[in-house]
Amino acid sequence: MNMKTNRHPQQKIHSQIPQSGVSGSIVTLQVENLHENGDFIARELPRDSPSLDEFSRDFPASNLPTVYLDGVIPGERVLARISQCGKPVSTPAKKGKQKTTSPAYKRAVLLEILDSSGIRVTSPCHISSLCGGCQLMHISYSGQLELKSKVVMEALTKARIDLTFSDISSCLPSPEQFGYRQKLQLPLKLMDNGLLEAGLFRRGTKEILPLSTCLTHDPVGEDVLNLTLDHLERHFRSGRISHEVVKQLNFVLIRVSRTNRQCLLTLTATKDISRELTDVACELVTYPSISGVSLNISDRESNTVLGAKTYTLAGDEHIEDQLDGLSYQISPTSFFQVNVAMAEKIFLLALAKAELKRTDRVLDLYCGTGALSLMAARQALSVIGIESTPSAVLNAENNARLNKIANCEFLAGDSDTLLDSVACADIVFLDPPRKGCTPATLQAISRLNPRKIVYISCNPRSFARDARLLQDSGYHLKQLTPADMFPQTAHVEVVGLFVPSQ
Repeated sequence: MNMKTNRHPQQKIHSQIPQSGVSGSIVTLQVENLHENGDFIARELPRDSPSLDEFSRDFPASNLPTVYLDGVIPGERVLARISQCGKPVSTPAKKGKQKTTSPAYKRAVLLEILDSSGIRVTSPCHISSLCGGCQLMHISYSGQLELKSKVVMEALTKARIDLTFSDISSCLPSPEQFGYRQKLQLPLKLMDNGLLEAGLFRRGTKEILPLSTCLTHDPVGEDVLNLTLDHLERHFRSGRISHEVVKQLNFVLIRVSRTNRQCLLTLTATKDISRELTDVACELVTYPSISGVSLNISDRESNTVLGAKTYTLAGDEHIEDQLDGLSYQISPTSFFQVNVAMAEKIFLLALAKAELKRTDRVLDLYCGTGALSLMAARQALSVIGIESTPSAVLNAENNARLNKIANCEFLAGDSDTLLDSVACADIVFLDPPRKGCTPATLQAISRLNPRKIVYISCNPRSFARDARLLQDSGYHLKQLTPADMFPQTAHVEVVGLFVPSQ
């Protein structure tokens, strides 16, 4: 990456960063890497050291404290204020090895950029440094793709994956860099001034940062969000909705169909307030873009947004969207991709890597609502989809009927258990949650001896760990493609092809 030294004057960005709670010493940092959680990793430099490379000749960089901060770019040298100090971490001595102590970690707040990266741009969002949504908006899109590829490669290197004969592609870009989120999910809060606000959580806190627009949101969904807030506010101020009812609201969830631009609106609350919200819901479905309004009952203390009970207040119970010409019903609680256009690209890439034959028997683990299963069924002899969430399996079966696809079977349950009932599989697709697959699942897949395993992951670290297990079980990582499902954020997907080792 090209670096630019700022001299007269140095580039200062004090106005772009939150200053609350900042205290401690001012230090010079060399930024090294992007962490998968969106933080940037830096090392503290002596004041008179111009770079980490020069300092490391006499003193290993690994002995320097790790410092985490936002708003920087690997390769930059910056001035920052330490805001938090952790304790050194000791690792107990093992047989034949000495006790080790890792340096304390620190958090810092950016004060000044001393050497600026050539991929730095001015963020188009005035609150990107405050909210926790977009960690990379200060980086050019080509620079974002490059950084995400490096995150994937570093994870594979740490896991000691043999890449000698692997075909590594550059990061697959999203069709849209902005306005790609067809799912809007925002917390609601009645503010001290009496206004009901929707927003995003301020980075590192539970404080809601009100916003009127977000550059990553689908604009149709954002219009529905503002209509919803306006109608709720009107009913609240006129007394048709009480203060106690408004206080029960937790989140607003909006799903947008990429195909017909219809929206499904869901409000979540801690109690059943469906009777009190019926009039608002009936008003909202009169707008052409709103197909239906629902209420979901969820526990405010829970880590999940949606609860088990959902009531349709007005209009339709679902909307429809399409992937590669296949139709899918989307209900308030069903899973469907946030960036639908990019999900389609990733699934088509996975199918291209699989090179399905008409005689192939396909196994799709963690199949969700059956999107990839149904796409594969058009090219294969048969498909078995396994998914742990029963409601998702019901959605998958409905989607199969909707598309008149009969060579798909969906099973609800734990993959480790259900794999025992699978006799054979020529091709296996894996698309697990962030934690990845269990060793038992990977061992069971290896025993099936499939011709190819196509692994879609949303977590490079768990992908690398599982790639090592597959490597030890006799499968080689032949092809790898990072993919950008969420532009402007640190998240990166991975699509890997594994084949039997020669």
